[in-house]
Amino acid sequence: MYSGTPNAQNAALMLNTWLKQIVELSESRKKKSCAAVAFFCSAARFVMSTDVVSSADERRAGLLDALGRIRHLKDSKLENQRASAQLLVAIEATLLERAATDSQHAEPGPTQYLLALESLLNSESTNADILASSIYLLSIVLPYVTPGVVRAKSHALLSAVAVPLAEPHGASENMNARLRASLSVVETLLSIVPVQERATLERERTWLTVWDLVLNLCMDARPKVRRRAHEVVAHILGLPTWEHAHPYAERTMAWAARTLHSVAAARGVSSTKASHKVEFDKQQGKAKHARSAAAERQKRAADGAASTGIWVCALLQMIVPLVPMASTTPLVHELLTLPALQNPYLTVSVYDVFAVLFRTPRTEASLDVSAPVQRDVTLLRHTLDALQSNVPAHTDLQILPAYLNVLESCMVAYSAADIETAWSLTPALWSSTLQLALSASSDASRSSADVRMAGRKLLQALARYCIPDHAVAQALTSEDALFAHMIRSLRDALGKHALRYTHTRSDILHILASMLRRLRYPLENGGVPPAEPLLMSAVEDVAALRVQRNFDARPDADAVLGAAISACGPRAFLKHLPLDLLDQHGRPNTQGGAGGARGRAWLLPLLREHISNTELAHFVEELVPLSEALFEARVRAEQPTDGSAPRPVEVKVMEALIEQIWVCFPGYCDLCRDIDMALTPAVLELLVNVLRTQSALRPAILKGLQLLVQRTESVIASQVPSAQLLCQFGVDQNDGRRFLEHLRAMSGVLLASLFQLLTELPAQSRGYVMECVATYLAILDAPSIAKTFAKVAHMLQQALATYHPSAHVPTPGKPEPNSPRYVPPVPHTMLDLFIVLVPYVHGADAASLFDACMHVLQVDDSGLQKKAYRALSRLLDGKDAAALRARVGCAALMSRYLELDVPPGAVRDRLALFRTLVPHMPDDDLGTLAALVPEAVLGTKEANQGAREEAYALLVDMGHRMARGGRINRAQAGTDAQDIVSASVPEYVMMVAAGLAGASPRMIGASITALARLLYEFHRALPDDMLTELLTTMLVYLESTNREIVKASLGFCKVATLSLSPQQIEQVLPSLVPALLQIRHVHKNHFKAQVRHLMERLLRRFGEKAVSAHVDPENQRLIANIRKRKERAKRRRAHADGGEDETEPIARSGGMDAFEDALYGSDSDDSDDEDEEEAALPRRSRHREDDTYLLEDNDAPMDLLDEAAVGAIRTNVRHKARRQPGQEAKSFETDESGRMRISENDHDADQDAEPSSAASQAGRAYMEREMGVDGLTFRGRGGSVKFNKNNKRTRANERMDDDDEVESSGSNALPRQKKKRGKQAIGSEFKARRAEGDVQKDGMSPYAYVPLSAVAGKRNAKKASSLAITGKRRKAT
Repeated sequence: MYSGTPNAQNAALMLNTWLKQIVELSESRKKKSCAAVAFFCSAARFVMSTDVVSSADERRAGLLDALGRIRHLKDSKLENQRASAQLLVAIEATLLERAATDSQHAEPGPTQYLLALESLLNSESTNADILASSIYLLSIVLPYVTPGVVRAKSHALLSAVAVPLAEPHGASENMNARLRASLSVVETLLSIVPVQERATLERERTWLTVWDLVLNLCMDARPKVRRRAHEVVAHILGLPTWEHAHPYAERTMAWAARTLHSVAAARGVSSTKASHKVEFDKQQGKAKHARSAAAERQKRAADGAASTGIWVCALLQMIVPLVPMASTTPLVHELLTLPALQNPYLTVSVYDVFAVLFRTPRTEASLDVSAPVQRDVTLLRHTLDALQSNVPAHTDLQILPAYLNVLESCMVAYSAADIETAWSLTPALWSSTLQLALSASSDASRSSADVRMAGRKLLQALARYCIPDHAVAQALTSEDALFAHMIRSLRDALGKHALRYTHTRSDILHILASMLRRLRYPLENGGVPPAEPLLMSAVEDVAALRVQRNFDARPDADAVLGAAISACGPRAFLKHLPLDLLDQHGRPNTQGGAGGARGRAWLLPLLREHISNTELAHFVEELVPLSEALFEARVRAEQPTDGSAPRPVEVKVMEALIEQIWVCFPGYCDLCRDIDMALTPAVLELLVNVLRTQSALRPAILKGLQLLVQRTESVIASQVPSAQLLCQFGVDQNDGRRFLEHLRAMSGVLLASLFQLLTELPAQSRGYVMECVATYLAILDAPSIAKTFAKVAHMLQQALATYHPSAHVPTPGKPEPNSPRYVPPVPHTMLDLFIVLVPYVHGADAASLFDACMHVLQVDDSGLQKKAYRALSRLLDGKDAAALRARVGCAALMSRYLELDVPPGAVRDRLALFRTLVPHMPDDDLGTLAALVPEAVLGTKEANQGAREEAYALLVDMGHRMARGGRINRAQAGTDAQDIVSASVPEYVMMVAAGLAGASPRMIGASITALARLLYEFHRALPDDMLTELLTTMLVYLESTNREIVKASLGFCKVATLSLSPQQIEQVLPSLVPALLQIRHVHKNHFKAQVRHLMERLLRRFGEKAVSAHVDPENQRLIANIRKRKERAKRRRAHADGGEDETEPIARSGGMDAFEDALYGSDSDDSDDEDEEEAALPRRSRHREDDTYLLEDNDAPMDLLDEAAVGAIRTNVRHKARRQPGQEAKSFETDESGRMRISENDHDADQDAEPSSAASQAGRAYMEREMGVDGLTFRGRGGSVKFNKNNKRTRANERMDDDDEVESSGSNALPRQKKKRGKQAIGSEFKARRAEGDVQKDGMSPYAYVPLSAVAGKRNAKKASSLAITGKRRKAT
């Protein structure tokens, strides 16, 4: 029995008695006992049965994890934490004792905990403290119990928790925590009620009473209790199963309306007066009569205080979006009466509720337009009239932001319900908001950024949603139209009234951008967007402002210009704001052309970002000739014809301009409107020539060609009505089909050119080309695909006939195969095309491709075999895979592949091919898989990360195939046995375990690693005796002298401690702990980090007492060190989190899968320090190979035609960092007055550096991980594991770390520091160590052999007679 505090002992005794009574009652009264007891016993037996579903195991594991965070607090100094932890320990001791005496009871699960806690709650002899702790534990246990069990006991549990809810100011010391726990229990009980039991919630008095008690706590004066009640109400009303129609929604809204009515009736002032002043007792550290004072404060709040209205409004902000719209109607009338109370805090809360209430999710131009939410127009108009009649003053900084936000929500909702009536209010609201929120005449606008932001959002909403099409049409025909006046107000704000709006210039620009987006779509099909005639003059003004030297809103101006490009199109935009890159003489236009305007090269980045859904003909007609003119200017600058010197700066500028023009090409291809008219054979020939001659422009052109196909297919597949597509984008499904036919007709010429380009490009430059080829192959018809495949197959056959791998060995002076400039032979290129063709060939062509790849596997070239394996794996995983497998036979294919030699570079693709075959192996030929096991096991030791991943996946797939059943002929596996056994996971594990008898350490280590992966995946399918045997075997391998074997064994033990149950690990714990500790001595601390991490896992899972019992005295200091590191990390986290006692460790998955996280992931307490240290390391920047480059400004696009661009030309020369003023002063400390404080000796510096010893230890751990032989990093592809190399440097670094650890072996030893070598005084070697004065040393007297010239120096040797022995001048006598 558990021995602890008296309360815990009493609870344990009562619990044991009640459990026995429940069991006896259920056994003696099988038919007459109550249904609840019978249900409990059946549920308990179900949970304790051996055939438990995985969800039950997950619930049990989650519960144990949650209780583990409480259990260690049994010695806490806080009473509430200690009481709950001690009660939990007492309950667990009783349950374990019961399980030990009764063989029918197994390990305690969630249901057993629930039964125990229910018994404590229903007992009349339970005191208040145990009752509070029981409710707290119940709130933790309840979410992990089966919902059926919880529903059966819901009434009993509700009755138990209703008592503290009904008496929120009880006599308990920890009433706040008890109330929060009770609310959590209610939340769990309500969340599991199914929709079918709606009548139960609506009619049963118990549920209604508990819900009313929860609503009352929403007005509780205690912040934590009130916030928890708000969370419960919001969570229950927002349950997805009820679809925002919970039966308590209307009840909650009615309660809120009554409460707000009482606040309005009381004018926000409570009628209850304080009976006495609260006094503070300094001796006891709390207020006198605290409970009565809290009750009076709560009563005053309930009697109509303004704080009650604020709290209810805070709840309404959370739940209004979760309830039916009809239930919120009574709230509006009550909310409108509250601003008249002149309480600013209450008024802001009311406005926030209105903003949430009328907020409607709408999108500006969504293709999937849903029906707008129907709202009461009369109610909206009444609300708007009330808001406009009570406008806050322009000096009210507190209310104005909320007021403007609610106006925004109301107008957006009003426009969705009645756009015409909303438009009638828009012009007046527009002008008043400009004056109130953005003009300098408003104090709030000048003083508050929140007011300016709220005003900007309101005006943006008005521009987007409240302007009908007929108002836009009127503005197009008349300058006196209301909408024209609104536009003119924006131009005036940037022009003649700019002084009033200088501080809000950025907001005005954002409003103008919103207006441009609203006017993007033409009023009729084929028309001009209204943005061009109405707003382009304003855009020109913005462009003129942007080029001013001291203009401070350049990013906002760029947003306006980008919106204009998107709305008007590049043709109309460049008509008003031409680029003018070259002057009349073909030179860069830096001084201004005929019109006096300089070139606008800074527009090119904006064009690239915002061009879409436009005409490709504009690019062909305007930008292509411009790029040709720039190219000619570049040639003239590089090779002048007038005899002048070349101009390299101008050459660089021209190249940059040409590249920026062509990167706009993908934007012109994005949802292009005139593909069939603009993409002519001449244009296609031009694109092909540029692809072949200009490598820098190749990615942009290929991306544009892909977009032509992809966006056309998107239009064809769109479900939006044709009329809407024509209105918004100018194309519909019929246009898309016409465009696709045109692209299909042009694809033959394009593919032939791309195929030729592939043969000329290096392997590392083919990515974009291959993607473009795949895109255009997808739109070809079947005859064209067959013709293309036949052509590629014929070229491959011809190339293989004359191909000799030895003839392609690189000669001196030519690129090597690993070089970025190496062009592969023709067979490699044809196989790349085969890989691209795989998804599109079918039938006979697929069989021909299969045979061709099988023939390539006979060629002695690792590169060709790698590509052939990749093509085969994709082919056997495609649509024709079944026919190909039936053609040859899956087992025959596997046997044929296993007979081939494995080239080094093809391991990954070969294993991927095996993965496609394994799931389809017939039941009678599973013996072939046994021959595949050694190759899969050795694949886990490959240097290539992708090969290792495929090997792990292949091992798992083979295990799943074995789990499906079948027969294994051991003769097929190459063994002497001739028997046939049934396939199963244990049999498969035995096949893999046979590798432990291998002759090489590599095979043994690979087998152990493979077994770890299988243990992680199939530990539930393995019998307990096999698991025990595997663990025992690994303990033997931990004693090996080979480091590779020990490393794999440590990984297996890590996975086992994470995957297996505590009981299975506890059986081998007496042998596991000593085996781990002896590794440090046998291998000279080579695996010290791994051993420490594994010991930390064991300590965390089994506790220090259980692990320390198996640790010898010599290694007890390791346990003490781990404990101190844990406490240090806990204090560090608590300090960083503001004093929190316990925080959740952050899982660092960093791209690893679950198995790699279990095998290599570190749960060490100093891992946070390692992450911080790693993040602090500087990263090496990459430099371009060119000697000259352009220095860009991150703030704005560079104007390449500006004279200042010449100053941005930099050469690739590394300059030494210039010392900044005051750089050294940053390293010194300052006192309170700001004066610099410099330590006089090294002792002070050592004392100052002493607190950073933990950081230095963390840095050492990081260096061990980075530099050690067994170190690893997570910087690989996808953030996965990369191992360090076992070379001389890493071994030397590790030996240095070992020496440092030996010197600082004490638990509190500081890291070794290099002492400063100070100035040595003359005769210091004769100074006595313990006493004052000098002593003889090596028979020499301290005064006999000190030359005075050594004191005086060579220059002053003549003056040596006047110096004393200390080097000071003698006193005159």
